[in-house]
Order: sequence, then C-alpha cells, then structure tokens
Amino acid sequence: MTEIKKYSIDTSSLDFDPDKIREKYYQERDKRFRKDGFAQYKDTAGEFAGFIDT
Repeated sequence: MTEIKKYSIDTSSLDFDPDKIREKYYQERDKRFRKDGFAQYKDTAGEFAGFIDT
C-alpha cells in the first residue's frame, strides 16, 4: 500500500507546525459558527434589493 503524503512539501524545515495552525484555525472557526446557519441572512429583496450582485 502506498503512503499518502499529507503535504506537497517537506514541512520539517518550517519554523511552525502546520497541523497545529490548522487545528487552531478550526477551533476559532467553530467559535464563530452560528447555530442559525443561513437563516442569519436577510433576503435581498425589498429595501435590500440594491445589494444584489449582478
């Protein structure tokens, strides 16, 4: 079985750990996720119709 490489470059020479940064990113992202998901957005109709990208 072939070992799948996680990165396309050798990360051993980096002065940081990409896995730790990725983990921290996901922790911060999860703190900002809202439970109401897409319901948090207003429909771009009525007074908001001018904000629609065309």
